[in-house]
Amino acid sequence: MNNNKEAAVDNLKKNRKKYMTIAITIIVVTALGFIMLFMSAVRRIQYVYTDQTYQKTVLVRREALGSTVSNLVREIDKMRTLCLDEETAIVDAVKPAVIAIMKEKDPAGELKEYFASFGGKFDITCILYDKTGKAVLDNMGLTGETQMYSEDLDDVFIISEKVSQGDYTALYGVTGSGFDSGLLEILSENIAEISAKTGEKYWVDKMTVLDGGKVSVVRLIDSENPRRVGMSSAESADTDLAELRNKGKGEQIFAEKDMEWLVEDESRVTARSTTCSEYYEPYGWAVCGAFRMDAVGVDSVLVQARSRNETIRIGIRMAIGFALVLGIAIILLLRNSATYFNKRHKKLKDQVEKDALTGANTRGYGQQILTNDFNRFTSKNDESPILMVMDVDKFKSINDTYGHDSGDVALKQVVKSALRVMRGKDCMIRWGGDEFIAVFYKLERTRGENVANRLRKEIAQTEITHGSNTFGMTVSIGVTWFKFGDTSYDDALKRADAALYKSKGLGRNRVCVAEDGAANVQLDEELSNMGLSESEAAELASLRDVSKEKI
Repeated sequence: MNNNKEAAVDNLKKNRKKYMTIAITIIVVTALGFIMLFMSAVRRIQYVYTDQTYQKTVLVRREALGSTVSNLVREIDKMRTLCLDEETAIVDAVKPAVIAIMKEKDPAGELKEYFASFGGKFDITCILYDKTGKAVLDNMGLTGETQMYSEDLDDVFIISEKVSQGDYTALYGVTGSGFDSGLLEILSENIAEISAKTGEKYWVDKMTVLDGGKVSVVRLIDSENPRRVGMSSAESADTDLAELRNKGKGEQIFAEKDMEWLVEDESRVTARSTTCSEYYEPYGWAVCGAFRMDAVGVDSVLVQARSRNETIRIGIRMAIGFALVLGIAIILLLRNSATYFNKRHKKLKDQVEKDALTGANTRGYGQQILTNDFNRFTSKNDESPILMVMDVDKFKSINDTYGHDSGDVALKQVVKSALRVMRGKDCMIRWGGDEFIAVFYKLERTRGENVANRLRKEIAQTEITHGSNTFGMTVSIGVTWFKFGDTSYDDALKRADAALYKSKGLGRNRVCVAEDGAANVQLDEELSNMGLSESEAAELASLRDVSKEKI
């Protein structure tokens, strides 16, 4: 007998071990199979999309390059206008000082010293003539060997001022070449900063049409090799310059070509590159940029390698999680499925949000919204939303005259019109029948009445057509907000209802703000900012109301 029991126990143990082994084997095999399928799918996807990834990366870099070049052109235009305005103001501002110096015994020496010590982005050139027209001061040597005044000198200045005092005449200002040099210096600093951040290189060339139609190309700025500045640019000479100069404002030329690049050990390598050029007509400048295409390939490989490693880690985690979930799910699935379905169904049923007719929030969901808003107002001192209670004027008459279908269309139109006034987070609640509540967030209380009138006018201006019937409608609106002392959102709705009935009593199609609402705006805000508890704020608010009644 005992032997039979022991045999049964042994069989039971063997069966348990057998079943556990089978279950573990199923889970392990499933996990390994999942990993293998997952990695196989990843490798195939990477193989299929490797080239597309590279091409897409090149396209993105190309668009970014074009955008940067375009921004540089716009920056030149803005800087030119801004600097002209600034230097014009400076030249005008120093006029009294120049006149005063010209009255001194040695105006030439003092003017030279004055402008030599004058700080600014651009050098100010000054020429002082005596009554014979001879230059007694020419700090930039513009008069040449003759040292005599010539009207041609006026064209040398882009900004100038001429002042006569006694026996002297002073011509001072910023020359065109000096202005361009200062502008290039500012632009060069910006370009160097952009190149350092992006790893791309940018340059600016001056294009001049010579006799016979040839084009001279001189490098003005080079972010990678400043020694090229002032030299003829071979890289830009490869560009179809005639096409670039004929392009309209904002148009660009893209090209692929071999270019030299400076690498970390100060040596140079030749790499296939994408270039972008845009013409700035006022100066005849070509603003250009380029990036190495092999660098894009390296970036793509690095990204793919990191992606592959991360994918492997994710795959292993998913396989482990899948195996655990599989083991647990086998036990719990049948047991929990019915319970989960019933709970989920009830939850979805309880949280139906939208009114089937108008698309507004239902009353049930609206109560949740107002409860949450009131709780935030009382517990977190959040700003109260503006509440607008409205209903359609003489809605029963619309139903009786045009039929209930037309009444339904009118209710839909109320919501459509309201949504045209509302912003993203604002909401519309159908409270019941033809009564609605509009909730406006982050709206100043002093503007609540104005917004309510906009909403009222939007509805009043709408003409409704349903079948052969064409009619209009109006609404009456009561406006309020939460106040300290309110025990729930119902207190605010009661005030809004009272204001609504006041609107109807005054002839309908109008807005009324709940009594005492506007008078208490400032004090409510002060109470909110004091960080008082709900009971303390309510006590102060009640004292305020009692004081007002006595007054």
